[in-house]
Amino acid sequence: MAWSLSNILGKRIAAFPAANLTASGSFYRGILRFSTTVPDDPDTHEDFRPSNKVQESTSLNEIVEKDVKENPVMIYMKGVPEHPQCGFSALAVRVLQEYNVPVSARNILTNVELKNAVKSYSLWPTFPQIFIKGEFVGGSDIILSMHQTGELKEKLKDLFSWGRGASGQLGGGIEELRMYPSPVATLSVPPYFSLCRATPGRLSQFPVSNEPKMEVGISCGLFHSGLVVDGNLWIWGKGDGGRLGFGHENPVFVPTLNRNIESDVGSIALGGLHSVVLDVDGRVFTWGYGGFGALGHSVYHRELLPKLVEGSWEGEICHIATSGTHTAAITKSGQLYIWGRDEGDGRLGLGPGRGPDFAGGNSTPSLVKALPEPIAAVSCGGFFTMALTEEGQLWNWGANSNYELGRGDKIGGWKPQPVPSLKGIRLIQIASGGYHSLALTDKGEVLSWGHGGHGQLGHSSLYSRKVPEPVEALANERVTFIACGGSSSAAITDKGKLYMWGYAADSQLGVPGLPEIQSTPVEVKFLNEDDGLGDHIVISVAVGASHAVCLVSRSGH
Repeated sequence: MAWSLSNILGKRIAAFPAANLTASGSFYRGILRFSTTVPDDPDTHEDFRPSNKVQESTSLNEIVEKDVKENPVMIYMKGVPEHPQCGFSALAVRVLQEYNVPVSARNILTNVELKNAVKSYSLWPTFPQIFIKGEFVGGSDIILSMHQTGELKEKLKDLFSWGRGASGQLGGGIEELRMYPSPVATLSVPPYFSLCRATPGRLSQFPVSNEPKMEVGISCGLFHSGLVVDGNLWIWGKGDGGRLGFGHENPVFVPTLNRNIESDVGSIALGGLHSVVLDVDGRVFTWGYGGFGALGHSVYHRELLPKLVEGSWEGEICHIATSGTHTAAITKSGQLYIWGRDEGDGRLGLGPGRGPDFAGGNSTPSLVKALPEPIAAVSCGGFFTMALTEEGQLWNWGANSNYELGRGDKIGGWKPQPVPSLKGIRLIQIASGGYHSLALTDKGEVLSWGHGGHGQLGHSSLYSRKVPEPVEALANERVTFIACGGSSSAAITDKGKLYMWGYAADSQLGVPGLPEIQSTPVEVKFLNEDDGLGDHIVISVAVGASHAVCLVSRSGH
């Protein structure tokens, strides 16, 4: 996996030899939330003289290059952000403070060789030097000008959230209700990125070129949110049950780096009161409230920190998914393991003789033996489970009282079965809500079925659908990504347009003025009308119970 925000984390910088660390200058990482005054400038402005061309060590050049490429906002300055040692550096800090963004910094006063290495890299003689998303911006005067014209605001927008944020799940730092998508101000992702290949419910998407891109993924739980940026996990929202993995149960109102996972994270799936991640080595970690065994450790036990799931599988896990109370994982060989709650509805798919080990729960990851062929993607609904083969064939099982399984009747059960009406149709993504399902075909068509009482099926009515039916309102669009909340749905087109529909009482559809139930897909036009954001496309969306988040990319990226 490519390098990313690791210098903010300090996770991989330790891999450099100690001598190189000393040579590289003191390193700062954090979010600017403090007040900084501009002191009298003691600088003699020596940096306005052209730099002497000296031979820098390879390690310093590599460190500077990695700093710039891996950190969304990187500043080389005199001093550190809390204590700038010249007026120009203090001014740059004050400007960046306005955006509450994660900032990485190095103090160039601690090492002359570092200072020269930075000058050589940027071909710029003065300090501070500011890089945003891999691009050299300039010094304090340029960053101030960009702030005044609004250009800086545009460069720092990537992740948006909306809906109800009473528990901090919107990442805005306060309890709030956002009626339309607004920036999660404390996050900025790299300019060139692709979705995590192991996105829950989606067949793996491999890059079309050899150009390395940082992998990014988002997920919404019941009242918490998470972002993976090339191996690093940022998480925020309600903390009950320890679902944030920080060792406590307090809410966190801004995206915060979880340093408790030593390895790189490859995929994230957030549940009701718990969280699940898959690392790049194929290991599964869970934490939070373990009611009914959803963590795969023990029933009703709380894990306040990420803990490795000791499954009986052979080899590596390549795909994960979770719901409010059950979790699934797929091995590289296509075997599906599952654990968590099963109240007799059969959502675990473990057979009639596999009763829960305690009070409706199964905390032991168990192989779904009834699947006749290897599985490549899985999605966990409220009381049912769906799985895709590599060929795009759908199998599902569990509760079916609201036609969640799409078979034309209400007969559910533990045994995985194909959906008859989908024979010959290749699916590339599936998504599960509380009582409804979505599927995306390889031709860009969205199908929906199950409970429709909140308009979540998108068929301009509140009727349930017994079998998968195309969402006609999207018939003229080619959809590339889908998502489900508890009672709402979302789709992204190949042109980067975002559509949402379903339950809207908490503004989770991102369009002001909608009725409580929106049964027809509506375009979230605000994103395209925001002149400050500039040209962009939406590439991913995640929906929780009452909130949503989306990732945008600059046009051409």
